[in-house]
Amino acid sequence: MEIQFWGNTKGESPVGRFIEAQEVKSRKKIIWMIDRLEEHGIKLLFTDYMNKLRGHKLYELVTSYGGVFYRILFSIKNDVAWLLHAFKKKTNHTPEKELSIAIKRAKSL
Repeated sequence: MEIQFWGNTKGESPVGRFIEAQEVKSRKKIIWMIDRLEEHGIKLLFTDYMNKLRGHKLYELVTSYGGVFYRILFSIKNDVAWLLHAFKKKTNHTPEKELSIAIKRAKSL
């Protein structure tokens, strides 16, 4: 599956910036997860690495390192996974603030 990073009007990728800001080992784990999405596509949905968010046309990539949980919210459009938003997750529930950012970005695709 093709992977694209959503970019704002300045051409900046918030997900890319988020990844770059993480410690080296965490960054490698996040990139490894994105590579799995590229390699396996929607088949990841049936693993512990990807979830469909109920009530939305969004998915989340799931990974952790050193007790920190990372999520990348993305949308699939025309067989392209658009990485919309990334954050550190502290609870089992996806916070509305994080979800609303991804929804807004998905609408701009």
